[in-house]
Amino acid sequence: MVPLAAPTLESPASGTQARMGTLPNGEGRALPGTTVILYYSQAPSLERRELGRARVGGAGRYRFGLAGFPAGGYVLQVIAYAEDGRSAVSTPVDSWVTDPRPAQRVGPRPPRSRSRN
Repeated sequence: MVPLAAPTLESPASGTQARMGTLPNGEGRALPGTTVILYYSQAPSLERRELGRARVGGAGRYRFGLAGFPAGGYVLQVIAYAEDGRSAVSTPVDSWVTDPRPAQRVGPRPPRSRSRN
């Protein structure tokens, strides 16, 4: 049996850093007629979770919306499945989502000094 060609995940590009709510769509190429499943994992667990699935059309392109990711580092990866049971995996893509809000102070505040007049 001929191996299935590996799908590509072209967007977001590996190393992408985006603010919350601005991560670009997940887009790429796969063999027409296959089903692609987009997975993500987040450090520190790196447990892979399904984000979505799509049937690849005749042009060999697919797209997933990537919204609602909280701040943190993510690994995205696509697996393509053919009807005959073959599968192929894309190269993993690292992306970071940053929080646009100012950093919160952690820990106790130092005591205020009082001036005497």
